[in-house]
Amino acid sequence: MRYTLLLHSHVDYVRLIFKRHPDIAVEFRAKNQHLRNTCMDFLLSLIDTLCQSLEELSSEDLREADVALTYWKDAGCKVDWLEKKLDHMKVRKETEQFCLARLQEMEDSLLK
Repeated sequence: MRYTLLLHSHVDYVRLIFKRHPDIAVEFRAKNQHLRNTCMDFLLSLIDTLCQSLEELSSEDLREADVALTYWKDAGCKVDWLEKKLDHMKVRKETEQFCLARLQEMEDSLLK
């Protein structure tokens, strides 16, 4: 992905990603420049999503992040570190939703 076009504001961000995860694109198969740019956009968007607070994320956001992650894996990238983060976020979101539903049940029973 050496020749992928990036916004100037993303350059340092992408350098950090490749420094921490140098093998991320070793098996990346896309040769088309447009496809490479799209993949990089997906990666940055996915990381931005996973950096949001749990309260800001909806279940739909996490499903879309899962789709983006699958896209990256299918392109031949090693994103197990992102997959772990996403799985952790999904578990936390499910727990949050369960707790909120339980709180609502308790409030409803108190009002009866």
